[in-house]
Amino acid sequence: MFALTANADMELYAQIAARLKPGFFQLTANETPEETAKVRDTFGIPVFKSLHLPEQGGQPDKSVETFLALMKSYLDGGCDGFVLDTQVHGMFGGSGRQSDWRLAKEIISRTKAKTFIAGGISPENAAQAAALGAYGIDLASGVETSPGIKSEEKMTALFTALRKGEK
Repeated sequence: MFALTANADMELYAQIAARLKPGFFQLTANETPEETAKVRDTFGIPVFKSLHLPEQGGQPDKSVETFLALMKSYLDGGCDGFVLDTQVHGMFGGSGRQSDWRLAKEIISRTKAKTFIAGGISPENAAQAAALGAYGIDLASGVETSPGIKSEEKMTALFTALRKGEK
């Protein structure tokens, strides 16, 4: 289980670690490589860092090289992997919007880090998301009937689409 946090303090991480015993922390906001390393080192729980790509059709404000350098700085601090999500003003994920998958594919193809793709993944585009070559796909609103409520029908359709995409 991933425990998602946004700019949390160490006290909150301690509470989450003690109560939920997550397999991973996912830091979704403005956490620095040093803060990410501190969380990992303090609690011994692997940490994935969310990086925010422009929305599909948007203008990238960072180059592939800039993202790769940023990823290296987190990896050097002990970060265990990444989640490429969509940059939406005022949000740190959960927007249901698809990011620039051409940029995501280029980043994924040039890193050896475990990297998930997130943002607007649904039964209609799951096979495309999987074809990006990411370590995995992160599902949320694209398979929900309402916030936080997963739809069995949408989940079944998504996995059917993924199986068809493998053939």
